[in-house]
Amino acid sequence: MLARLIRCLVTAWLLLVGFNSSAATISYSHSFVKGWNLVGNSVAATLDVKASFGTQAASVTSVWKWNASTSRWAFYAPSLDSAGTLASYCASKGYDVLTSVAQGEGFWVNAAASTALGTQSGNGFALTATNLSQGWNLAATGDDITPVAFSANVGNVTTLWAWDSLNNAWFFYAPSLAASNGLASYISNKGYQDFGSGTLGNGRGFWVNYAGATEVGNKPGLNPDHGTVGSKVTIIGSGFGSNPQVKFYDEFVVAGYLVRTEVKAVVDSSSDTQIVVTVPAGANSGAVKVNSISVGDFTVDLPMVGAWTQQEAQGGYSLATNGTNFVKVWSPANVKQSTTGITWDDSYAYVSNDYMGGQVQWDGSQFVYMVSRDATSSPVQTVAVSPDGSRWVTKVAGQKLISWDQQYASSMRDFVAILGRMTMVGDKGGIATSTDGGTTWTLEHYPVFYQDHQIFAVDDTGSQRIALTLSSDGGTALQSDAGGAWSVAATGLDLKPVDLLWTGTVHIATGSTTSAGGGTRVLRSSDGKTWTTATLPDTYANGAWRGAKLAKQGSTLWLLAYKLNGVNPIGSVLLRSIDDGLNWTLDTDFGNDAVSAIAFGTSLWMAVGNKTYTRAAP
Repeated sequence: MLARLIRCLVTAWLLLVGFNSSAATISYSHSFVKGWNLVGNSVAATLDVKASFGTQAASVTSVWKWNASTSRWAFYAPSLDSAGTLASYCASKGYDVLTSVAQGEGFWVNAAASTALGTQSGNGFALTATNLSQGWNLAATGDDITPVAFSANVGNVTTLWAWDSLNNAWFFYAPSLAASNGLASYISNKGYQDFGSGTLGNGRGFWVNYAGATEVGNKPGLNPDHGTVGSKVTIIGSGFGSNPQVKFYDEFVVAGYLVRTEVKAVVDSSSDTQIVVTVPAGANSGAVKVNSISVGDFTVDLPMVGAWTQQEAQGGYSLATNGTNFVKVWSPANVKQSTTGITWDDSYAYVSNDYMGGQVQWDGSQFVYMVSRDATSSPVQTVAVSPDGSRWVTKVAGQKLISWDQQYASSMRDFVAILGRMTMVGDKGGIATSTDGGTTWTLEHYPVFYQDHQIFAVDDTGSQRIALTLSSDGGTALQSDAGGAWSVAATGLDLKPVDLLWTGTVHIATGSTTSAGGGTRVLRSSDGKTWTTATLPDTYANGAWRGAKLAKQGSTLWLLAYKLNGVNPIGSVLLRSIDDGLNWTLDTDFGNDAVSAIAFGTSLWMAVGNKTYTRAAP
């Protein structure tokens, strides 16, 4: 009982002297770059706006302050003040006239040229929760404190933002994301900056999205204030009515334009003071509204799969990158482009409902996209190229390129584009080559016995090409040296081929074993003639598994392998090798998503299946 009384007395003392207190004596100067600058009044004294900026009409365009209690902007412009039109202008825009910036308030300065306010000094103002309103606050503090410590001291901080005027970028911190270890990936995906060890004091202005003071048993607003799509959220408040309408913020890109909208949530239960909803598909981080009134901000946590962040964007079939731009085949004959994996722009579509199996590659100087019209009587191919993934030139539109006989036609199964040469392979033994960027194609000759076989995969070293097919005695490797005729290089391989990759030293082939027991196979060859079996984890080397896609990043090789139900993929894993394909280990289990392609950018890695996945490059 005595301990409880002491705690109450201490709390009462803090209420009397702790709030609105002064920090240590501080001194700082405001230097403004051309453009927008977010600063603050960190001293325990009011800043007179006209006295500070009234004579700087040549260098200061405007000064702004947000009034959280009234949700209105206060505005000051030296030029309008000198002309005597400031008050009328503010009235016409619905602004307040900005006359002062109180202690603990932040403000924006839009500078027409580099300028400075001069040294500000005095007792620092220690910002606390009592100085904040629920919702958005433009604030400042005299405490030299990190966002982590500030959020812990204040409590119920949803997000915290500061503006980097030199780089025109936002610093961002969210306690909920930090607690779930999702802050770094969220910052990377959104293109924000990490505060790191940076602090908030000494004249720095910042936005605080504050959820409000904690009530006994419930936090007003959203509980929790973050979660994944499909999770439950309780909304605490009042006056919700008998049939509340709850909407979450949503945004997406259409034809290069960001569209901001809302998506309706399913209400699981409701009363006048409490609503339970399910976070709807399509929801993005932002405001949640009940009956068109904001009740707080919700942060959508993106699911993590190992080191990969599962984005909300739909996945794809094929993927390539030039280091910064990513291009994916999103539907059988539709191509999209992105730099983040979060939002995608429509890039190219060859209009036909029966085009299938489109693939995209980066050949070192351009993106190359090829797709077949999957018709039984006369499959035809389309070829397009792009320097950046957004502007495409169609080289061939709906032509029969890989048919070895006029009576037959081939659907494309694979292609390789490297060093100015494109090679396409497909059904019915079709192989064709272009050396002029995809405009003209030449059918190639190879052993007649294989003219009715499917050619599943092809690679190109620059001086030698290898193609893989399947015969009654197992996998077969065909070889072409220096662009010459094809010949049989190896037969009887324990491989039903799917993909083939030249690493720079060896050919790596993958698919499944020819034995009845099944399992992923990886074979290696330096010359296309002699092949040896690589070592994989037993789990994936036996049973209902099949190698699907190979990729190379630096000195590391990567392999996507499918888990099968019959012949249908129902899941996938990502394996890696650091010894040129000799031994493979598990990197990521993607669960029931059959991830089909992976690409490695300079600072971002990406994979696509039913969903799109991103991963910061190490």
